Amino acid sequence: LCHLAQHLTTSPSVTDNTIRYFQEQCVETKAKRRRRGTATAWHIH
Repeated sequence: LCHLAQHLTTSPSVTDNTIRYFQEQCVETKAKRRRRGTATAWHIH
């Protein structure tokens, strides 16, 4: 999604709302991944 958002920003036909939506999704995905990463780290310890 992050890569897609960056790709969309170069397209003139895409609205700001669409770009913002993809960027927000991107941030959420990163946060979830980070949370899952710390959870796995705890399991290892």
